Amino acid sequence: MTANVIWEITKKNIPLSSTNSWPWKLTVLDVTTSATLASAALALLLARSQLSRTSRPVISYTSILHKSRFIRKPYRVIHVRNAGAGHAVVLMLKYRYRIADPRSGTAKGPLTDWMDWHDVLDKLEGHNMRDRVDFALPNIANGAGLPLGSATNADLELVAFTEKATVMLVEFDILLRIEDTLGDQHERVLICMSQRHRKELLDKLDKKRLRFWR
Repeated sequence: MTANVIWEITKKNIPLSSTNSWPWKLTVLDVTTSATLASAALALLLARSQLSRTSRPVISYTSILHKSRFIRKPYRVIHVRNAGAGHAVVLMLKYRYRIADPRSGTAKGPLTDWMDWHDVLDKLEGHNMRDRVDFALPNIANGAGLPLGSATNADLELVAFTEKATVMLVEFDILLRIEDTLGDQHERVLICMSQRHRKELLDKLDKKRLRFWR
């Protein structure tokens, strides 16, 4: 519409004799109609932008010592919620981690690539960590709603770690992608392993942590 307005205004500022030849004789819409449609389109864009800002979801997560729905005696539990004004659904969850060296407790090798739920579950169990015993990683399906609000009991539990999993994992990240009511997508990497709390646990356990690898 804007291009057509510019075109028609340009035509009106050239000699009349020239408008009878190609391409100046081309007319799609007159100036008044084009300007009206351009204004309407701009108003719709502004309204959509405003609605997007006011209904934008905000991914908020916590890493706290809290009761888990899935395992007993968790050391850390990761919850996520939508702290924004609009509703959102989960589009994708991916996971990656870095395993620890048994003796030093520091990183052993690089971060893994991003992987889906089934793959990361198999990998962790291959490191002698049992699901729903040493850690809990619920299978959250695509399309699940992201809880709206600030109440802790309304949060979505993403992962829980016992002391064993906290010692054996140096890092554990979750890539979360959501979609809001307007169809816009939002993405955030959740850093689930708190290094400060992990160091506190390593210091407390000292060499007793070696039993987790047996």
